[in-house]
Amino acid sequence: MHVSDHLATPYGIQWMRFDEDCALPELVKRVPHVAFQVDDLYEAIRGKKVLIAPNAPGPGILVAFIEEAGAPVEFLQITDTEEPDPPPGRPGQVSPFSTGPEARRP
Repeated sequence: MHVSDHLATPYGIQWMRFDEDCALPELVKRVPHVAFQVDDLYEAIRGKKVLIAPNAPGPGILVAFIEEAGAPVEFLQITDTEEPDPPPGRPGQVSPFSTGPEARRP
């Protein structure tokens, strides 16, 4: 997966390109999505059809994708950069967007 820098465009657009062997859901790979910053990621996805579970693609950020009206929707929560892991009691996982060594774990 290849991701552009959203800060490099005047409109904050982040372009994504997926490798053939990318394991993300087809809906996420094939249908453009919007992203919303939220204060509480877990509250935002409660009761929704989750496509990609909450995960930390980098320090200080949590993301998750849901399906709404047949389209993927991304939610992101900016967390304390000193503590990028999910709050205690809420399971986290390696991000499917991660490109670091943790992404290569079996």
